[in-house]
Amino acid sequence: MAFNLRAKFKGRAFAFGAVFLMSLAPIFIKVGINQSIDPIPLLTLRFLLAAQVLWPLFFLVDRRVLHVQRQHLLPLFLGSVIFAASYLLYYLALPFIGASIDHMLVAVSPAVVLLLLFIDGKRTSTSSLTRLAFVLLGLFLLVAPSGSLHVVGILLGLGMTLTYGAFLFYVEKYLADVPSVTVTIYVDTFVAVLLGIFYLFRYQAWVPIPPNGWGIILFTGLFTTAFAHFFYVSSVKAIGSGETALINPFETVFTVTWAVLFLGESLTAMQWLGGGLILLSAFLIGRKLAATPTPV
Repeated sequence: MAFNLRAKFKGRAFAFGAVFLMSLAPIFIKVGINQSIDPIPLLTLRFLLAAQVLWPLFFLVDRRVLHVQRQHLLPLFLGSVIFAASYLLYYLALPFIGASIDHMLVAVSPAVVLLLLFIDGKRTSTSSLTRLAFVLLGLFLLVAPSGSLHVVGILLGLGMTLTYGAFLFYVEKYLADVPSVTVTIYVDTFVAVLLGIFYLFRYQAWVPIPPNGWGIILFTGLFTTAFAHFFYVSSVKAIGSGETALINPFETVFTVTWAVLFLGESLTAMQWLGGGLILLSAFLIGRKLAATPTPV
C-alpha cells in the first residue's frame, strides 16, 4: 500500500511538473513575438533541440521504448503531420491574440475528441452532450461578446483546436497499441523534421535570431518540450493516462495566470466566465473519456 501511494504521488508530481513546464512555453514565445522575433524559427528550433535531447535521454533511461514496429511508422508519421499543423496554427495565432485566449482554445480540444468519437459511431450519453453544450457556450463567451479580438487570430486558434483534438482522437484510434513513451519520442522527432521542411520552404535561407531568441529556444526546447514530455510520459506510466488527463486542464490555468501576471493580459468578466466553462467542461469530458470507453 505504501509503495502504491508513493508511486501515485510520484506520478502526480510528474504530471503537475509537466503541465507547469508546458504552461510556460506560450509566455516565453509571446515575449519573443513582442520583441519582433518570428515565431516559426522559435517553434522549429524548439522541436529540433527537443528531439536531440529526447533520444539520448531515453537511450540512457530505457532504450526499449526507442524500438517501434515497422507497421507503426506510417501511422506515427501521419499523426505527426496533424500534431505539427496544430502547433503551427497555435504559434501563428499568438501574434494576433493573447497567450491566455490562445491557450483557453486548447482546452476546447477534449470536446473535439468527444465530437469525433460520436461521428466515429460511439454512443453518446445525455450528460456528454450537456458538457459539449457548455463548451460551445464557453467558447462563445470567450471570443464573441467583446468584439476586440482579432478575427485571423481566432480562426487560427480554432484551427489549432480542431487539429489538436483530431490528433488526440487519431492517437486513441490508430496508435493505442503503441506505448505512450514511444509515441512521444517519434512524434516529437517527426514534428521536428516536418517543421524543418516547412522552415526551408517558407524562408529558403537562415533567419537570424537575436541572443534573447536563442534563450527562448533553449528554454522551450529543453524544459517546456524535452523535459516536460519526459515528465508527462513518466506520469502516464506511473498513474495511467486517465488520471494524467485529469491534470491537463491545469496547464491552461497556469498559462492564463502567467499571462496575466507577466504579460499584462486582461480578460473581461464574460471571457473569464467562458474560460471557466471551457475548463470545467474539459475536466468533466476528460474524466468521462478516461472512466468509460462507451458510451462517451
